[in-house]
Amino acid sequence: MIELAATILSADFSRPGEEAQSAVAGGTTVPHLDVMDGHFVPNIAIGPAVVASLRSSPGISRNIDYSALQGDRNRVSAIVRAEL
Repeated sequence: MIELAATILSADFSRPGEEAQSAVAGGTTVPHLDVMDGHFVPNIAIGPAVVASLRSSPGISRNIDYSALQGDRNRVSAIVRAEL
């Protein structure tokens, strides 16, 4: 099966759950989250708060891409906790 993992980087982050559901309704099978560390790229695109907000979206799986130049255990742990 081919899966389409569309990024929600351009989503309205005041309503991420609705935006993820809209992406699924539009044909994506897995919303993709770009999580940055602030070193790999100059800004942090999506952090633990957005990841956690999508956890309550029923029936939606997520694909998380964590791009880090320097591994930060606290930040990785925060993202893992947000996903659980």
